[in-house]
Formats: sequence, C-alpha cells, structure tokens
Amino acid sequence: TNNPEAASQVPPHNFVDGICSVCGQLDSDFMQMVDGWYEVSTPGQLVYISNFVNNGNFDINIRLTADIDLSGISYFPPIGKQYWPQGPAYYFNGTFDGQGHIIYNLSINKDDAGAETGFFGRLNWATVRNLGIVNATFKNNGALRAGILAGASIASSITNCFTTGTISMDDCICSFNAPRGDGLCGLIATGTAITNCYTTYETIGPSEASTLTNCYWGEDAVAGAPTGELCSKLNAGKDIFRQNIGEDAYPVLDTTHGIVREISEVGYATMYLPETSVTVPAGVEAYTGTISGDLLVLHPLQNVVILGQAVVLKGTAGYYSFIPTDAGMGLIQSDLIGTDEPLQADGRQYVLAEKDGTVGFYMAEGTIPAGKAYLTGSNGVKGYVFSFDGGTGINEIKNEELRMKNVEIYNLAGQQLNKVQKGINIVNGKKVIF
Repeated sequence: TNNPEAASQVPPHNFVDGICSVCGQLDSDFMQMVDGWYEVSTPGQLVYISNFVNNGNFDINIRLTADIDLSGISYFPPIGKQYWPQGPAYYFNGTFDGQGHIIYNLSINKDDAGAETGFFGRLNWATVRNLGIVNATFKNNGALRAGILAGASIASSITNCFTTGTISMDDCICSFNAPRGDGLCGLIATGTAITNCYTTYETIGPSEASTLTNCYWGEDAVAGAPTGELCSKLNAGKDIFRQNIGEDAYPVLDTTHGIVREISEVGYATMYLPETSVTVPAGVEAYTGTISGDLLVLHPLQNVVILGQAVVLKGTAGYYSFIPTDAGMGLIQSDLIGTDEPLQADGRQYVLAEKDGTVGFYMAEGTIPAGKAYLTGSNGVKGYVFSFDGGTGINEIKNEELRMKNVEIYNLAGQQLNKVQKGINIVNGKKVIF
C-alpha cells in the first residue's frame, strides 16, 4: 500500500497439494515421514516431494506406494539439479525406492541455461531402485544434460530400473552442445553402478568411470522385450522382473505378473521357485522325478507347481510365463533338488543336459545357476536318462543308446530283447511304453 497509515495486506496461503498457488511456499504439514520414509502415491505428492528436495532437503528417503500417472502435470520439476558452470546445486543424495511401481507420462520442458534434466536432475551418492518410467516427453532448450531417469548420476547406485514406451527427447543437448538425450542418464560418471536395468531408447547414457552390469538398451532391449527374452536375461534366476508374455509389451516389476522361464532347443528345462506357486502355461508339461537305476522316472504334475518343488519342464523351445497362484496342494516326494542361489558343483551333482543326442541329467561342472534343479546320484553313474511314468513312454532314448548303457529289456512274455519294441516293454524291471 502507498498509505503510510495502513497496514500491508498479506493474502492467506492457498495450498494445493502442499504448494501455495500464490507464492509457491510449501506446507510443512502436507507430508509426514512413515518409519523414516516419505510415501508417495499421487501426482500432487510427487510434485511436492520434488520441490521439498529442491528446497534443501537432499538426504531423505522416498518410496512409491502406487503407480503414478503424470499426464495431468504439464511441467514436472526434476528432483535435484545443478546449474553449470556456476549457480546453486541441489543434489538428491537419499534413497528412492519405486517398490516396483511405474511413473507414466512424465513431461519436462526446461529452458534453464545449464540445468540438468530428468526425473532426477542430478543424483549424487544416491540410491535409486525398483522403478519404471513409461512414456516420457522431454524438451530441453539450452540445458546441460538430459536423461529420462536422471540428467546426471555421480557416485550413485541404480538397480532394477527401466524406461520404455513412447519416448520423445527434443532439442536435448549435452555439455558439448551436440544433440543428445539418453534413455537412463545423460551423464553416468565417477563410481556410479547401474545393475539390472534397461531402456528401449537407443542409448542408455555415457558410462565413463562407472559400472554397467547386466544392462540392455536400444535394439537389444526392443527385440527381446515382447518375447520374454529380455525378462529372462535381466533375472539370472532371481525373478525380479516379471512379464505376462502376450499381454505385457515389456518386463515389469509387478510381482503379480508371470515368472519367465526359457525352454531350450532340446525341449526341456528345470525350474525351482522357493517362494511362489505358479500355474503351468499352455504348451508346457511339468514333472517331478525319482531315480530308478540309471533312469530318472518323470511323474507328471497337473496345472500347478507348488513353491519349493523342483521340476523338469517339457515343451517347444521358447519363453513362457508362469503366473503366481495360491492354488495347489503340498509338495510331492521327488529326487529333484532346487537351488535358490548359484551352487558350485563338487562332483556330486547332475544337471539337465544333452549328450550324444540324449537328454538327461549328467555330471555338473562349474556353477549351477539359481532357480534350477539338479540330482545327487550314485557314484559311478554317468547320467540319468528320462523314463516317463503314467504310460507316456520312454522319451528321447534310441535303441543304440540303450544297448550302450547295458539296459536290460524284456517283453511281457519274459523274453529278453536286444532293443525296445513298440508297445509295453520291461526296462530294468519297470513297465514302460515305447
């Protein structure tokens, strides 16, 4: 007021999702920590927490409790930022756990000279994990670096993260003023470790002085995403990424989706899931197994593999989704053993393999991967070939191979045979159909 006798009139704050629409001040009571975490489930909360970080609260823990669609937010302020070569620095150096959730339709339009741009502007000694970003639009006029997940990452850890969908990065430049925008980070440097991550964008980001472990981008990710191949590569037996093949266009971190397993060209695989029961997909048969001499007698399961049950899978070569279920009975006695951690073979384990055209379990060498099944057999046994229980017959065994293994074969009349015949045979004292 120009009236020296009148008091100034300050309008009250109008807080919308914790931010004053009049002056931009934050409502300190809008979000409170839960067990040391700021929990975010709405677009408004996500915008608030970004502003909260950029107001000096750099070292906080944030976790998503739901997927978030930012399509109604025309401008999202990056979490943490730096202005180069001079200016204020707002690094995010806390922990951000997506808990398997996805941020959809991220839109950032930056005109700030020298500002880094991404969902995170700059990560510095931070931890980011279990987060997906799907569909992102970036316009980065005059900014320093651009990456969908982060403009820059310094000495940080990024694990189990992905960016995919429709990605537009217009007019994005790096510090050398060349057109550039990256699918994960615009700069990955000085001790950053990126593990089990992918982007379907053409680049993941420059990685000098950093470590990339089991990461995929560009055509390597695009080609394998819908088939289940990318999901299988990312997991290495840990089943962190999931996918309902035929429904999901890319791997996700949602534990209600399918566990992906590959059946090789020989038509078999093994599987061990210690924590999840699953349904058997169409086109796949699952078996438990018991040792009889040098045969592994396979017993068919019905539609469910119970958690903790090591099995042999049979089917056409390819990738399959095993959907989690609460159905099923208890474990079935079996000689198959599962491992939930990589196991170093010591001469007592037999693993699925093909030798001389015959599929069976043979002496293991090296490391047995996590999520696989194996046998511990008798000394002197070179391997265990398959015999099928329930009238499905001997599989993948040629007469010449049976003779080489000194298998005793009789017909129902008790006459010894030098090879199996069509129909019922007595093989090592057991009735089988060939």
